[in-house]
Amino acid sequence: LRSARRSFHARIARVLEETFPERIEHEPELIAQHLAEAGRMLEAIRYWQQAGERALRAWATEEAVTHFERGLELVPLSEDQQTRELELALQLARGTALMAARGYAAPEAEASFARAEALSGEVADPSSLAPALYGLGAFYASTAQPKKACEFGRRLLAVADAQGDEDMLIEANVILAI
Repeated sequence: LRSARRSFHARIARVLEETFPERIEHEPELIAQHLAEAGRMLEAIRYWQQAGERALRAWATEEAVTHFERGLELVPLSEDQQTRELELALQLARGTALMAARGYAAPEAEASFARAEALSGEVADPSSLAPALYGLGAFYASTAQPKKACEFGRRLLAVADAQGDEDMLIEANVILAI
């Protein structure tokens, strides 16, 4: 039965957390799967994010994309503010991983950054808009769409000016220069 199966997965997740924390640190995708099967979506999403970030640090870009996508699959099942913030972080990370794995012109990266741009207006973190704008600007510059690239470069420049962020100013000018 589904309820029994959920209970087993919840117990496995609890045992992993309590008995094997070092394994969770090295294989967060293991507990993410059990938490998802147990119906603990928010926790599962966080572990999928952790697994993706870990893979990205190891330059296992396709693996990172897979982990981020697994986390994103769980997002529609939970509709609260925390989940929106996690989705935003996952979309930004997925876009970055896709560009690293498949190139700056990967259409999936455009979709991730566009979704991140839309989500940045829904969450309370205004700094999340900048990476989305940069990702979209880089995508359009790489796909020979200079008008769109300039549009996102200018928007990024305005955000950088407003926040007084010199690194962001450099990134905005790189997009505009390209």
